[in-house]
Amino acid sequence: MSLAPDPGSGDMTRSASTEHAAFVILFLLFALGALPRVFESATENLYAYQAQAWWEGRLDIQADMTDVATHEGKKYVPFPPFPTLLLMPFVKVFGVNETRVVLITLLLTALNLWTCRRILGLLGIEGEKRAWLCAGFLLGTGYWTVAIASAGVWAFAHIVAFTALLLSLAEALGSGRGWLVGGLLAMALLSRQLTVLSAPFLLLLIHKRAREREKAAAFQIAGFLGCVSVGVGVYLLFNEARFEDPLESGYRLIPLSGVLKSRVEAHGLFSPAYFLFNFIHFFLQGFQVWFGGENMLHVSGTSTYGTSITFASPFLFVSLWARWPRRILTAAWLSITLILACFLLYYNNGWVQTNTQRFSLDFIPLMLPMLGLGACRVSPRIWKPLVAYSVSLNMLAILIEYWIPKPGV
Repeated sequence: MSLAPDPGSGDMTRSASTEHAAFVILFLLFALGALPRVFESATENLYAYQAQAWWEGRLDIQADMTDVATHEGKKYVPFPPFPTLLLMPFVKVFGVNETRVVLITLLLTALNLWTCRRILGLLGIEGEKRAWLCAGFLLGTGYWTVAIASAGVWAFAHIVAFTALLLSLAEALGSGRGWLVGGLLAMALLSRQLTVLSAPFLLLLIHKRAREREKAAAFQIAGFLGCVSVGVGVYLLFNEARFEDPLESGYRLIPLSGVLKSRVEAHGLFSPAYFLFNFIHFFLQGFQVWFGGENMLHVSGTSTYGTSITFASPFLFVSLWARWPRRILTAAWLSITLILACFLLYYNNGWVQTNTQRFSLDFIPLMLPMLGLGACRVSPRIWKPLVAYSVSLNMLAILIEYWIPKPGV
């Protein structure tokens, strides 16, 4: 047996080193975009006030904030509770004023970058292709702009749910431990409720992995369903404790004004009447720059209604070319479609967002495997320019929103 070194080992080492360097650069670029907001206080984040209230033994909050649910003279945070648990240690140590939520988001982003890399690696996608896809996934979607805004309650909930769902997907594709996949999905649904509709896709992945490893599929599925059921039960009990009704989320109790008030009074929280507005913004709306100043010649921001995923992140559609077992693909697109359908019938499309439709973050993690598999079938000369375009457009939007001085500011 020859003891001479493998001539290909040096190339593999250099390739791995190059990929690692690329991921470090991606994270630094991501953090640079967030720099204007990274030290922003949590004083505008309802989860921080809820964490403070929990430490004081109360479910209601004392802060006079918007987006609170009013019930029997008390103010409650209407959103699911898991992000509050993440903030509790920080609020305990630093207080609300000194808690830096965007810094916490950067830590979660480092985890998400690693998780994206792992998911693609489990599918046999490595090297330059993996780095490009991770760049698109985290810097070329609404994840980047939502992360920058995560000092606010909506955005932080998205980041936490995105992280938990991505970890759940990685576990389903990897070891396939049903209880852990279900536990992570429970964390996601306790941050953003509709992520629970990811269950069909994750169930099929667990079943497939169990059969490949000759494990008892029924046992893994039971563990998954049991943990998800615990998550749902916690949410129902949380609603009961706040509003004396397990099915009352509190969203209906948020005081609204203007067009949102008119919509809900006329059609309720969900209605087919909202479909056209939401569909156009989800799939057809282009990138809009707003101008202000006396002569309307100074850039003042981008449209708060956001940009459609078609124009902001077109590389995501490469996922349509994925080839996987038919049942797995069907379950994946079923989960995505169910989540999307709920948002298309909701009374707003996200309301405030930068170059994205922020609700898409509730299903985009499910697209990563199909994106990777689709990129294996589509020429890089097609999808790489789409990734570069998406990242560049996000950079432009971030520059406009957070770096360029505004008129009168």
